[in-house]
Amino acid sequence: MADRILVDWLRVDFYDLEEVMDYVKYTMVYSLVISELPVCAERVAASVFSKTYEAKKFHVSTVLFFGFQMTLGMFISTISNAMYTREHFLYYLVKPEMQAYAQGVLAFFCASILLNFIAFVIFIYLEQVNLKLYNRPIRIGETLSYRYQLNENVAINRLLLPWSISLFIYSFVIQGSFAVVLSGMVTYESSEMIHHYMTCFGVTGNCTAPLLLILFSTKMRARFFEKVKFLKCTAKVDHAKPYKAPRMESICDSQDHFNILAKAWDQ
Repeated sequence: MADRILVDWLRVDFYDLEEVMDYVKYTMVYSLVISELPVCAERVAASVFSKTYEAKKFHVSTVLFFGFQMTLGMFISTISNAMYTREHFLYYLVKPEMQAYAQGVLAFFCASILLNFIAFVIFIYLEQVNLKLYNRPIRIGETLSYRYQLNENVAINRLLLPWSISLFIYSFVIQGSFAVVLSGMVTYESSEMIHHYMTCFGVTGNCTAPLLLILFSTKMRARFFEKVKFLKCTAKVDHAKPYKAPRMESICDSQDHFNILAKAWDQ
């Protein structure tokens, strides 16, 4: 009797813990899917309005972006949790009265994969268009701000390409696996295993995106290694050779310096 009471008590506690884990799990998975859409919209706006984008400072707030991302992820996770009931050792079973909604979620899974692929294609297209505009001869009336914005568009789009392809791969694997579970083509045991491993895959995907941005950005990589004290200076200085200035980064560190150059260019 004591063992049975203990088992029942553990079942209730584990049930509550699994409910919390479900919210975290679905939030991480869905926020990964939708995180690319606001960035893609911002990059399109930066390319279309290149002549005035930098001057008017149409930049998306990082706090608002992540707040929107996680809020929408929590909303979708709440709807998803309402579709499932727990039976037989936490295996998932779609509620009969929610079959119509299940078809909608299945369509969302397929659409999210398509959206991630379209965003990747858009990043490639924007990189090529901005590079073509930047390499053409300078025309009368073009300001330094416009040239600076074109250069920034090329650099940022190239930086976003590895991030975008990683999101597409993660989305294809995660959403495809959940679509298989939701369609009922696998057993309860297999669906539970897929939910477990794909959740780990989703969390890894959220961690991969910022790591790729650091890896493929020279400035961010240097700052990262400088902060964690991993970067050691091994270069040897030869005083017999003339000094060679380092390569300039695409984004100016000093706004005052950029304003001086812009005024000189306009005059």
